[in-house]
Amino acid sequence: MPSGSPPVRTSKSLPTLVAELESMIGSQRPGYCYQCAKCTSSCTASRYIREFRPHEIVSMVRLGLARQLLESNLIWMCAGCQKCVECCPQEVSPYEVLVALRNIASEIGFIPDGYVRMTGTLLEKGLVQPEQTAATRNLEFVDRESLRLPPLPAPSNMERFSSILREAGFDKIVRRGKK
Repeated sequence: MPSGSPPVRTSKSLPTLVAELESMIGSQRPGYCYQCAKCTSSCTASRYIREFRPHEIVSMVRLGLARQLLESNLIWMCAGCQKCVECCPQEVSPYEVLVALRNIASEIGFIPDGYVRMTGTLLEKGLVQPEQTAATRNLEFVDRESLRLPPLPAPSNMERFSSILREAGFDKIVRRGKK
């Protein structure tokens, strides 16, 4: 389980959530996967993250091991490039399997801290990341203001932007992460 992200109480049992997962990914036909690994060989994330193997994730779902995936950081490593979808000879979609797994994991509270922080910053400032400081060659830390740079632009109607994100449930992600 991602550190700092306690499970959220949900009225649904894990078997019910896993059944939902299976119904969500049914149209992607994970049972058709014959483990050729073309998805993994084309995967942007697997080039940099050795343990991320889309064909193995699909296999784990097929074998009924979704629980282990729901409680791991593995499902959050996908870059979303969808190369796996394009190259699969069986038209299996590891990407859609991962999206379904992420949705279920979010519902039961397994959300990595980085996603929770990013969501909070997006709600507060309209930015994916907070403003950063940078180190100079002399290892002095400077911010935008000290460099006489303009502030980062926020959405022109931040109130409307935030309300749309709240309607989409972003505020629930932040609340789950703060428990």
